[in-house]
Amino acid sequence: MLRCVGGMLCAVLVASGCSDDGSTPVESVTTTIPSTTAASMSSVPDGSSAPPTALAATPPTSPPTAPPTTLAVTPPTALAATPSTAPPTAPPTTAVGLLSEDDQVFAAIRRYFEVLVEANDPPDPTSTLWDDVATPDRADALRAKAQENLAARRGVRWPVDRRPLVRAPATVVRRDSIAVVDACVRDNLVAYDLDTGAVIDDSVAYSWVQLTVTDHFGGLLVSQYNKVQEFESEGPCIDAYQ
Repeated sequence: MLRCVGGMLCAVLVASGCSDDGSTPVESVTTTIPSTTAASMSSVPDGSSAPPTALAATPPTSPPTAPPTTLAVTPPTALAATPSTAPPTAPPTTAVGLLSEDDQVFAAIRRYFEVLVEANDPPDPTSTLWDDVATPDRADALRAKAQENLAARRGVRWPVDRRPLVRAPATVVRRDSIAVVDACVRDNLVAYDLDTGAVIDDSVAYSWVQLTVTDHFGGLLVSQYNKVQEFESEGPCIDAYQ
């Protein structure tokens, strides 16, 4: 099918002679035909007559139209379409993971004694810290002691020259989920009056203690505490169990 493109003429022009009223004129027989006849517009230079040619009778020759080129559009590649070839990242290593089993037990004991001070300055029998460092039975005993301190209006705090309480811990027994540890505890804590803040006792004492640490549902908690012997200095305290 041929289509009109731009200003191309699509209609066929036909020369016609029509009268003003639209009827076809009829030549009168009484009309004298002039001797000289004007040359037809379709006459060729040599006098021969060529048939009239319609302007649009022959369609213009145009090169065949090539079919439209379809551009192959490659869909964008999803970011996660190609799996990463990088090796999986190892989870960060925590500080606890770097400790040996003994060091993890010793850390649990040190934290136990720190809570003894924190939850008694001032005494708080309802503190949740007890459950973080002791098994349920041992935590109940610590709460009872805190209740006694509260009733006596006595608190416990760190001295100005704060030093580690646990000295030279040593594992005595390790079996399944239980570890028994000997340690020398340097008690330089300050007992004070809750109402006045006055110091009640700030003496220094050393005690050989034995603690049992239990793996309680994935957490290392102190389950037993026993004071074996008291000393006036640190050396004899450590020598007693080593």
